[in-house]
Amino acid sequence: MKKTILILFALITASAGHASAQSSKDDFDREMNEVKQVMCAMRQGQIQPSDLQGQEGSWLFSVRSFLSFQGLEVESNSDPWSEADAKAVEAFLALSAVEDCGEELSPEARAEKERQEAERKQQQKAANEAIGCNDGESFERLFTFGYSNKIAEPAETFAATATKEADGDVCVEALAGIHLFSQDELATQIASGEYAKFGYATLDEAYRYFPTETLMLLSAPFIFDDAEALAGFSKSDAARGLLDSLKEHGLVGLAIVPGPMVHLSSAGPVRKVEDVDGLRTYTKLGTKGIEVLGAMPTPLPSSEVKMALKVGVIRAVSATLAEMHENDLVASGGVTLTGHTVAGGILFVSQTWWESLSPEVQQVLLEAAQTTAEANASAIAAEEEALVQALEKDGHKVTRLSKAERDAMKKTAAPLVAPMLSAIDPAVVEAARSSSGNE
Repeated sequence: MKKTILILFALITASAGHASAQSSKDDFDREMNEVKQVMCAMRQGQIQPSDLQGQEGSWLFSVRSFLSFQGLEVESNSDPWSEADAKAVEAFLALSAVEDCGEELSPEARAEKERQEAERKQQQKAANEAIGCNDGESFERLFTFGYSNKIAEPAETFAATATKEADGDVCVEALAGIHLFSQDELATQIASGEYAKFGYATLDEAYRYFPTETLMLLSAPFIFDDAEALAGFSKSDAARGLLDSLKEHGLVGLAIVPGPMVHLSSAGPVRKVEDVDGLRTYTKLGTKGIEVLGAMPTPLPSSEVKMALKVGVIRAVSATLAEMHENDLVASGGVTLTGHTVAGGILFVSQTWWESLSPEVQQVLLEAAQTTAEANASAIAAEEEALVQALEKDGHKVTRLSKAERDAMKKTAAPLVAPMLSAIDPAVVEAARSSSGNE
């Protein structure tokens, strides 16, 4: 999925022991200057577009930022380099002039650029005034822990909902904070409440960068049958207790946001847990969960997964259907809709800042977070069915487990999963299971 991105970068300082605002700004400016030199050299024929293939990480993000600054549509949900990136570069090379490259715009082109900029500012001003936020400096930042649309969408939904419902008391903007800070630094930045008040991280990121034992429940296999079950659990008192465990990191959890289910693609259908045993598997989601089922998680750069699957270095992929379809990560045996875990994320806020808010504003933010969770869950089912049809249209076999087969997998998996849940209140585990009827 492509979209035009307006990328906003906050210049912020860090707490002792981390990067300062000046060093973050210097790093950003240096990287963007390198990107500008490369892109301008490409317009002069000194570098070929093919030289950019294989780029990934923050440098690729900076390339996309530079292209978006030129008003071009860029890819935002894949890593590494994609076909959409190549098309954006073609459009960049076709521009009549680029001021950033020292090329002079024609009077007509300059007038059009100024008109578009004035129109954009007017639209932004009107949008801010409509929700009671007139001063751009008053916006509270929400840092996401990644670049992709699937990460940005819930953050943007919450920002818009919270800002609207707070009626001017709180105004929120979502930013890709990961571009300025490493992921383990982001939680510290948000906990301080000085530079960003809100955060959004995937479940795996949350457990990795501000771990609590109770978070493991959300990534455990065969706990939730679907996104709606996780959304239902997120409204429970048990979920509130789980989110409160983030306070040990100076954070307050607002809501658990469901994402798509994670399935398996392998050389043959996976109809029982024993079929997973010893399977060399690539996964970025629920690594611990797939490991306890007996698989052998095999880390690889994302750019190498497709070839590794083709030549047999790995035998399976544990991923969402979107990731399988968009990156062509489908094994010879097709896809089995195991739904063994659910992707998703957590919306959270600085505890220090949270405790300074009135109960009324806190309630507005909690409700906005829950609205975000429910909206994400409701969109998942239709999206997954469309992806199944797309995979089948591409000629891939999609195996649907019967209820009896899936129930048998749950039963076999239960004792394997139990050690993951040993530190969690049994009542919380029971509440999670019952949200899917898995008592």
